[in-house]
Amino acid sequence: FRNLTHYLHLKVVNLGETILPLLGIKSLNDYYSENPLDNWYYDSVTPRGFAYDASMPKASKTPLGQKRKVNDSSTELICTPCNMVKILQKHATSCHNEGCHLATVLRNPYFVVGDHTLVDYYKALTLKILHGDGCEIGRKLAQEAVKVNIKSYCDTEATPTRLTNIKNELYRFPAVAVDSLALILGIPPTTVWETIDALEISQQIGASNAHHLRVL
Repeated sequence: FRNLTHYLHLKVVNLGETILPLLGIKSLNDYYSENPLDNWYYDSVTPRGFAYDASMPKASKTPLGQKRKVNDSSTELICTPCNMVKILQKHATSCHNEGCHLATVLRNPYFVVGDHTLVDYYKALTLKILHGDGCEIGRKLAQEAVKVNIKSYCDTEATPTRLTNIKNELYRFPAVAVDSLALILGIPPTTVWETIDALEISQQIGASNAHHLRVL
């Protein structure tokens, strides 16, 4: 699985839409160095597009995992459903210190290919974690996600000459809002579209508001 991950990463890089800082090449961008001059390269040539998650301490949401600090061991995500849920629980309970990025990804599985029973089993374990103790962890993740995203929107100045980051400034917050609403209401979020359908079917939102969310 590790070799397959590296091979897939190379295939994605060959698409030509991965900027070099995402790769974490130490001679260009050493994210674990205490010297800010070691993280110097800015790629203004490569177009941004379809790419792996960045090889940074608070990113690297890939099968090979991430390291928070230079001497830490990576949080490898090649594991059994039970061990994956342990990682989810660990990061969900510490999100007030380190952010909920990895926990947000792990709580939202989606089947692509392979054995569907493994995904179903993992989803069942995930729901137990999110809905345990009166949905405490689910609400905590939702509140943290909304708090972080609202802060980033408040810090953004609307100027007519500034380039807009469509992903971060237009699409992200509505997706986070739908996802967080589902968590608070005890509905397991999957894709945005399926989550809106689940909210409508459970009568948590009306048909008109569901239509508005889909259009947005």
